[in-house]
Amino acid sequence: MPLTQIKATIDRFEGHKGVILFDDPNLGSLAGQELVLPKRLLPLGVGVGDVVVLDFLTDEQSTQQREQIARTVLEDILNGE
Repeated sequence: MPLTQIKATIDRFEGHKGVILFDDPNLGSLAGQELVLPKRLLPLGVGVGDVVVLDFLTDEQSTQQREQIARTVLEDILNGE
């Protein structure tokens, strides 16, 4: 399974939240965007200016469950139930 990683920078902290800045110009329209997360979700000891890596993975079980629900609903519709 290919792993998608995006590097971003801790821009600042606002109270109990950290602001992550996507500052890589290679990110296209994502460049310049911010993501605000609770500090508890950030790595321990992270500080302003630190680079963080975000990994994007799928949860196969959740995906399969949603697909099954969609199939069931479609079958109900097609069978007139």
